[in-house]
Amino acid sequence: MTPQLIKPAVARDLSALLAPIQEAFQASKEWQEIADKAYPPPPKKEKKVKNKGTRYPAGAPPAAGGAVKDAELPIRPNGETPN
Repeated sequence: MTPQLIKPAVARDLSALLAPIQEAFQASKEWQEIADKAYPPPPKKEKKVKNKGTRYPAGAPPAAGGAVKDAELPIRPNGETPN
């Protein structure tokens, strides 16, 4: 006898022994309620909403025409303007 021969026979016989118990459980609402109270289903996880933000600085949409306002440009300390 090898484990490969014994395993299917044991599984078949265990299923035959447990079949009446499984049928009684399926027929009884009381036992099903007890099982639900003993092993409640896991709570559903709520999906977290990710704050993706915007692709614009400071969360503001771009100015009309896509041009940046002069007031939004930083002023350099030496007074030079960028080319």
